Amino acid sequence: MMDISMYQDFYNLEEKHWWFLGRRKIIFSMLNEYLPNGNQLRILDVGCGSGATLRKLEKYGHATGIDVSEEAVKFCKLRGCQDVHKIGKQGLFFEDYTFDAVVALDVIEHIADDRAALSEYYRVTKEHGILMLTVPAYNFLWGAHDEINHHKRRYVANELRNKVEKTGFAVERLTYFNTLLFAFVLLARMGQRVTKMINGRYEAASDLKLYHSGINDFLKTVFFLESGFLRKYDFLFGVSLLCVAKKS
Repeated sequence: MMDISMYQDFYNLEEKHWWFLGRRKIIFSMLNEYLPNGNQLRILDVGCGSGATLRKLEKYGHATGIDVSEEAVKFCKLRGCQDVHKIGKQGLFFEDYTFDAVVALDVIEHIADDRAALSEYYRVTKEHGILMLTVPAYNFLWGAHDEINHHKRRYVANELRNKVEKTGFAVERLTYFNTLLFAFVLLARMGQRVTKMINGRYEAASDLKLYHSGINDFLKTVFFLESGFLRKYDFLFGVSLLCVAKKS
C-alpha cells in the first residue's frame, strides 16, 4: 500500500504529468485491440488510485474501481466515479466470471503474494475475458521511488509470463515499455544508489514530479511515440512491462 500522501499527488498529477498521460495512451491503445466485442462491457480497475483511468474505462460500459485505501476511494469520487469500493486483503468480493476485463496498472508489485492476487483476477474474469497488467521492470532499477511506494519487487518478462500463465491465463502480448527514456532512468537510479552508499539510505522521493511545462511536454511526446511503435513491435527492454492475457 502506498503512503497516503501519494494519493493526493496522483490526484493532482494524473491529468497532466507525462508519465500518466503516456501510460494511459499506451494502455487504451492496447485495450481497443484486445477487449472483447461489445459496448456494455464490465471492467474492473484494481488499485484504481485517484480515478483518472477508471473514468476513461467507463466509455466501454460499466467500470468498477477497487482500492485498499479509503483515500483512493475519496479521490475517485471527487473525480466523479460512482462504482468504487475499498477492499481488504482477503481477496475480491465479486462472484466468479463477473468481468469482461480486469485492469491492474502498477498494482501487483505492492502485493506480497502476487500469485494469489493473479488467481483472484482469473477467478472473477469471464471466459474469453482479458487481464491487463503493468508492472515496474528490473530489480537493478530499484530506487527511492520503489521505497516510497512500498514495492515488494520489480519484474522481468519471463517471470511475469510464468506467474500469469500459472494462474490459467494465456499471454497474448508481453512487452517492455518506457524504453526511449530507459538510459535516463538508469542514470538517475545509479545516482540514487551512490547517494544511498554515502548516506546509508535513500532519500524519500517519488519520480512523479511535475517539471516545467516545456520539459513535461517533451517527455510526453517521447512517451506518446512509443504508443505508435507498440502497435506493431514489442520492446526488448524498458522501465516497465505490459502484459495482456486471455482467459480461455
